Amino acid sequence: MVALLAGRLAAEVRRVRILNDEILQTMGDGVITVDRDGRVAFVNRPARRLLGLSAEDRLEGLSFEAFGAEPVGRALLESLRTGEPFQSAIRIARPDGTSVALDLTTSVLADAAARVRGVVAILHDATLRETVVEMGRRAERFQVLAEMSAEIGRAHV
Repeated sequence: MVALLAGRLAAEVRRVRILNDEILQTMGDGVITVDRDGRVAFVNRPARRLLGLSAEDRLEGLSFEAFGAEPVGRALLESLRTGEPFQSAIRIARPDGTSVALDLTTSVLADAAARVRGVVAILHDATLRETVVEMGRRAERFQVLAEMSAEIGRAHV
């Protein structure tokens, strides 16, 4: 009986792990987790895409600083050092020379004794928002130019 229950429990644990992995890999935002030593424990596909990294890049176990994305690594390490969450709008340079605007939020993972076990970073692509803001600025400048043109036109009448 115990062996049957142990087998069912092991199967349920595998099912939950697979479900959690599927959720983390298919969500829209990037997720990076580092352990208490600042070593990468997990990077999902969206995080790799946002950072410009390939699926073949082996990151787990490396120091986050080893593969670039300086502002992200700095935020992770600062949260590890202080035990405090961090939130910021950042822009990172990718290995291919392009850049991307990101909203970065970190959360501290702590054990029952409130000791820091690691940090999770959530990366949200802010490119669309940044584009909309820039379009708004351009529209405002265009409006000013249109008003100035109308004033000049009225002055010459």
